[in-house]
Amino acid sequence: MTTPTISIVTPTYNCQPLLQASLESVFTQTLPQSEIEIIVVDDGSTDGTWDYLQSLRAEHPNLVALRQENSGRPSVGRNRGLATATGEFVFFLDSDDWFSPEALEKMVAAAREHGSDVVVALAVGDNRTVRQASYLKTVYDADLLDDGAWRTLSPWKLFRTSLVRRLGVEFPEDMVQGEDQVFVAQCYLAAGKVSTLADYDYYHLRGREDGGNVSKQRQSLQNKLLTTTRMAQIIVANTEPGPRRQRFFHRVIFRTLAPGLGKPFMTAAPDEQEEFLNRIQQEVLPGMGSEDLAAAKDKSRLRLAVAQEGTVAQLTDLNERLAARPSYVAEEGRLHYDLGPELNVLVPVELRRVRDAAKLKHSFDGLCSTTAGLEATYRIHTPLSEVPGLDLQPPVLKLVTRGSSPVTVSVAGTALDDQRWQFVVGADLLAQAPTVPVIWDAHLVLSDNSGQLSSSRATYPRINEATQARAVALLSPDGAAAYLEAYSTAHGSLSVRQSGAPKLTAITVAGGDDHLTLTLPRNSGNLRSVALMTAQGHLQLQHELSPEGQLVVRMPEASSLSADRAPTMDGVGLPRLALEIECEATSSQVPLTLAEGMLVPLQPTAAPQGPAAGSVAPPQAQRQDRTRPLSKRSAISGLLNRLRRSKRHAPRG
Repeated sequence: MTTPTISIVTPTYNCQPLLQASLESVFTQTLPQSEIEIIVVDDGSTDGTWDYLQSLRAEHPNLVALRQENSGRPSVGRNRGLATATGEFVFFLDSDDWFSPEALEKMVAAAREHGSDVVVALAVGDNRTVRQASYLKTVYDADLLDDGAWRTLSPWKLFRTSLVRRLGVEFPEDMVQGEDQVFVAQCYLAAGKVSTLADYDYYHLRGREDGGNVSKQRQSLQNKLLTTTRMAQIIVANTEPGPRRQRFFHRVIFRTLAPGLGKPFMTAAPDEQEEFLNRIQQEVLPGMGSEDLAAAKDKSRLRLAVAQEGTVAQLTDLNERLAARPSYVAEEGRLHYDLGPELNVLVPVELRRVRDAAKLKHSFDGLCSTTAGLEATYRIHTPLSEVPGLDLQPPVLKLVTRGSSPVTVSVAGTALDDQRWQFVVGADLLAQAPTVPVIWDAHLVLSDNSGQLSSSRATYPRINEATQARAVALLSPDGAAAYLEAYSTAHGSLSVRQSGAPKLTAITVAGGDDHLTLTLPRNSGNLRSVALMTAQGHLQLQHELSPEGQLVVRMPEASSLSADRAPTMDGVGLPRLALEIECEATSSQVPLTLAEGMLVPLQPTAAPQGPAAGSVAPPQAQRQDRTRPLSKRSAISGLLNRLRRSKRHAPRG
């Protein structure tokens, strides 16, 4: 019999429908079935899995079905399948996951062409969060640390069978979780070459609705101890002392060990706590770098600092303090945790620095569009203001673009009273956008004089259709038209879409100079109101909307514009107006200005550049000599003359 190219090993227990889809993805691979050996190990299923496997054997002679007493651990099934495997390569496929059609062919081709002992292929989530796409790249001779392979120690990889046989490695059967880390780490560190592939969605991890994913279950303290001490032994045996060894330890300490210092530690028996703390102090924590510890999140940093040299009683004391409302103290205007006299001595002051306190509590107070941009108001509630001597800074609204290279813009808040703060998202945001369209996620952030203390996603509740979206059209600093739309995410948070052109761009004057005609976008919904935005508020305007979407807006009477409602002036003395057109789900703005007695689209400067891109200027304005800016006096005079004319033409009644 010809040696198969690849052996697929799948342990399974009581998930026949998912197993069926998983195996179907193997049966439909572009790699010929004659090159694939499929080994399924049934761990004592009671749902008909074994009968289903028997029914496949006639049609799929490359399927090997094995049955065993229930062990409750995937490691037992994987080891039995591995012992049976005869392929040049072996891949461990979980019974609730599946392959894309070309996955095996592409992985095998890469391994053969580049002589790879291990191939790490991109895994994506199916109803499950998987972050490999954010860091994995295609590198045929990958560095375990620099190229992201060490960040994924799951077994869903292609291994050269000869490497596994030479090492004599198996999945530890005394571990419920973490056994895959121990297996993969040994293969990684002994491999002649590791390749990472990110050019295709190779492997799909399915999130089970019944919560049956073993990796999602909480580890016991004993299992944490086995995982971290065994990983430490592997790292020490295969690396030299120094910074690189510390980088290998980083994942073990901060992703595996640190979470175990909280609830798993507190719920364990006293003798288990004592053994755990003694062994990690001797075998694991010596591999932790001081810079890594200083950069860790607050709770992990404090727990690890106590675990390094403290006792069971001290770690218990710390956990109880963290579970209650934390106590704070200000030192040189900076916020620190107050852990009590004993722990304050054990944990150096620089490690007690607060950097990520509890989420910033706040409530949404309103959002509207103005001539300056999107104006959001929040009530911010924080006990930090009660800490004596703390140099608390005004809150900021931090906007961060989505993607692998995020851009951050901070919008300073303006105090309306002792709790309410107002943030205006406008031109500052436009200038920073890397590309358009782009989505900005909004966070409220509180800091002291040396850095961030507390933050949370800014809320934007879906109260009604009017809060689904709120929009404004602006000019960016370089004069390009831009469009900002605030919307409520599925979780009720504030995000802002930025695109390169306003939705309302067709601006014309038709049939005289007493009204303005605009073309509404097709998806505007039912028109609710049209208002002139002035320095002190909104003036509702008369308007007519045709079935074709042509909106005719009547100019206001002169008497309706008192001195405190006059248009604001731009930087060169031109009156600046804006029309707000509010529909069912959006509120858009059209920035306008008055030049030589005519309403024209707002220009980035007063220089005579004609109408803004995407707009149509009135014929009279096109013939104007626009080589010099208007004086403030002549501009206001033109505005008043226009308002007088509009009064004569205004409809009566």
